[in-house]
Amino acid sequence: MSLFKRSNSITIGGEYFGTHPQLKGYYKQARLVMDDNGIDFYDHKTLVRHFTWAEIIGFDAEQTVQREGRSRLTVTRMLALGPLSLAAPKAAGKVESAFTCILHTTTGDLSLGNNLNGSAGSSMTIMAIEVTRKQGQKVRAFVAARAKAG
Repeated sequence: MSLFKRSNSITIGGEYFGTHPQLKGYYKQARLVMDDNGIDFYDHKTLVRHFTWAEIIGFDAEQTVQREGRSRLTVTRMLALGPLSLAAPKAAGKVESAFTCILHTTTGDLSLGNNLNGSAGSSMTIMAIEVTRKQGQKVRAFVAARAKAG
């Protein structure tokens, strides 16, 4: 017997703007923690509401990415890649990504939003956008396997 119990849970967070009819208000550090017992809605560390799987219809994640800027060639890139640098110009400008996750329940929808902004050439910005997208897919699959109301 193990001394440590492994939790089979998944978490996603963002800002909450009072989208659910029973949960009015704004929560800057909201998160949904999902496990085999249901979904807990937290504001920072305070439990706001527990949803059983019988109340859950489904989950959707929407992401929009807007790129603003241009591409350019740099001397360093041209020296390193030679003629191939024409096929791989450096991105310049800004990237803005809006990610919204929506938990559909029998009593209304609960939406959390995240905005990611950064440089178009930044690998950290691109990685953050991709990690957020993949987490949304994981949550969708987790909820789909357990939702009872849908």
